[in-house]
This record gives sequence, structure tokens and C-alpha cells, in this order.
Amino acid sequence: MRHYDLIQKVVNILDDNDFDILTYFSSCVDIAAQKKRLKLLIKVLENIDAMKKEQADDLKKLSAVLYAYPLLIGDHSKKEKLQNGVLYERYNISCLNPETFEETLTGAYPEKTYNRGRLIVEVNGEALKQARIRKGLSMEELARILNASKESIYYYEKNYMRMRYEIAERLKRILSSDIVTKKKPFIRPKVSLDKPSNEIANKLLIFDFDVYAFSKLQFNLGARDDKNSIFIQTEIPANTEKMKQLSNFFNALFAIVHENSKYDNLPVISPFEFKTARTKEELIKIIRERSN
Repeated sequence: MRHYDLIQKVVNILDDNDFDILTYFSSCVDIAAQKKRLKLLIKVLENIDAMKKEQADDLKKLSAVLYAYPLLIGDHSKKEKLQNGVLYERYNISCLNPETFEETLTGAYPEKTYNRGRLIVEVNGEALKQARIRKGLSMEELARILNASKESIYYYEKNYMRMRYEIAERLKRILSSDIVTKKKPFIRPKVSLDKPSNEIANKLLIFDFDVYAFSKLQFNLGARDDKNSIFIQTEIPANTEKMKQLSNFFNALFAIVHENSKYDNLPVISPFEFKTARTKEELIKIIRERSN
């Protein structure tokens, strides 16, 4: 499936599920979407292995700033076509094909995860233990039936170890019970905070913001606290429309910190104003005023 067709398919799925949608088309995100409290930042690639680390890092940082969930949606990997009902992963970002993505929006989360050429599932250890007891089987007896070790059964029941999909299917039949935990693809990967590289970043850090530096986005910096998401650009860009669109879509703040303030309709703040703001509230007030 061609890239444009894939994007259009994802947009149609989101539209059918009543999401607000913004097609953004940058190096790390193609589609922004939100519905009530669910915010998604989606990168669409025909081949999910084509995602580069720099793209993934920017996508994860952008998601952290906006309290959104990053997703990669694709058609195939280098080796094979993405299977329905299977969750893949690239750089700790959930990857799905469009069909599986559509199912997740209705709450039908995938059971299977693709890991190093195998399909893996996560087992509800307590459900496994209770199903085994109901069948009157000891750990040793269940292990013999599965041709596995007693230690494996112990680890499964303690949730210490994931299980191959084929084994889980056998256990379902043996125990007449569903012991598999469905995998929710909407996760926020942990992202390391960036050390301040300039006075602007340091000021945000002093005001107790989490600060992230972008490498491929139109913004230089992103910052967040419990109430606010802020994007900072330190150069006057040729086109600010995309920046405004993304900021407005998620109700985030956007400011250009630059000496030259003689630009109409741009939220420009001088470095002096930025650095001499005495409180976080004062800084946010200045940014809001320039944005209006």
C-alpha cells in the first residue's frame, strides 16, 4: 500500500470513530488526533523498519510534551506484512497495521506481541493459577502435559515471564480458560529529560518545567508542567503555519524567542523578556499575550 493511501486509510478510520484530526506531515508525525482525553500522535510508514531513531526520539518527546500517545502505523516490515491482531514495537513505540488500529479504537486490544520472530503473549498469572487449581492439576502435572518445567509454570503464575503464543493456546484448551492479558497499545514510553543547552532551556528548568530538545521538528524546545505545554523556537522560521496548527490543535502555547520583534501575527518574545520573567506565571502570561 502506498504511503498516501495508508495515511488516508488511517484518517478515515479516525474520522469514522469521531476523532478530531490534524494532518501534520513532518519527519516524526503525520497525523495528530484527539477524542475526549485520548490524544494520539501518529507516524505512518509503509515499512515500519524505515523509522529512524531520531524520528522516534522526537515523536516520543513530542508526545511527552502534549501528554499524547505515540503510534507507528504501517503495512509491513523488512521481512513480512504486519499481521492482524498483533502488536509490534519500534524504539519502544507501539506499531500496528491499520486493521488492528481500527480494532483498538473499539476496545478490542491485541493479545499477541511480535518479539524477535516469535509471537508472545502476556499471561494473567493469577488467572492461570486459579484455572490450574480448578482442573485439579499441580504445577508438576501441568508442566508434564505441556512438556515444560515446573519452574516455567511458577514463573508464568508469578508474571515473571511472557509466554509463546502457541503455548498459551494449548493452555487455553487444557484449562478451558482464557488466561491471556490483552495488550493496550496506548502507552507513553519513558523519555529522558534533556540537559539545558542554552539560557532559554535553563530558565524553563528553573521554573520546574520538564524540558525536551527536538532535532527534526520545527520547534527547538518543548516544555511541560502539570497544566501547560509550551513549544519554543529560537529562530524566525520561514513558515510558522504548521507550528501554530499543532499548538492550537492541542491547546498548547507557542513562542518565538528572538531579538527581532517586528513581525506581525507572530508570538515573538525577546530573550531579555524571557530571561527576566520573575515567575512561571509571569512567563506564561507573556506567552499567552503574544499568542493572541
